[in-house]
Amino acid sequence: MIYELLINLTLDYSKFKPVEVLGHSFKLYYWTDGQKLHILYEGNTNKEALQGWFGVRDNIKLPSLMYWTEILLRNESDFYQKINYQSIRPVVYSLQKDQLLGVFVNIDTKFNKELLKKAHILSKKNSRDAAVQKQLLEFYAKDVIYSLRLVLLDNDPARLLDTANKLANVVLPQSRKYEIRKLCVFGQCYPMKVSYNVPGWKRFFLAYEDYEFDWGFARLK
Repeated sequence: MIYELLINLTLDYSKFKPVEVLGHSFKLYYWTDGQKLHILYEGNTNKEALQGWFGVRDNIKLPSLMYWTEILLRNESDFYQKINYQSIRPVVYSLQKDQLLGVFVNIDTKFNKELLKKAHILSKKNSRDAAVQKQLLEFYAKDVIYSLRLVLLDNDPARLLDTANKLANVVLPQSRKYEIRKLCVFGQCYPMKVSYNVPGWKRFFLAYEDYEFDWGFARLK
């Protein structure tokens, strides 16, 4: 079920922790109808729990939009590095009528296992850089790790890609390289000129529970 979350202006959202309230796997959608910004939630937290922080409307349907795209990592090496995140608020507030931004958060222990696997490979290399990277990966693997996907939907393909360029500035991988995924119409995606021999899930962004991450959510008033 999808709920609309209504900010309660009487509450102090500086104490709001998304994963504690919204769960470890959830989807947030920011959508504007031209007059009002709507925040929609899809996850396992029930209505009663959400009402501790928000006004809640239920039985909500997502708008039907034709085109979509996604921001992805380009270099596999960035998957193993900490990513710096900027506030998502400027992009949210720049959304125009019938544009939707989806933020998909998912916990998965395969990320921890992959970091440990990479650390094991580095342990076989006789260099200081490899040893340092190995220790970092082992440290990261002890944390709770989430994948973070940033998806845009729109009925205007040119406007969609323009907003996607703004959204790409929210995430700052070490290489500073990212890809705006191929433009897709539901049912068909236009092929990219360049293909990458990298598993799709290694192109998602990772966020660590104990690492400072500006969700930019609580101040959306």
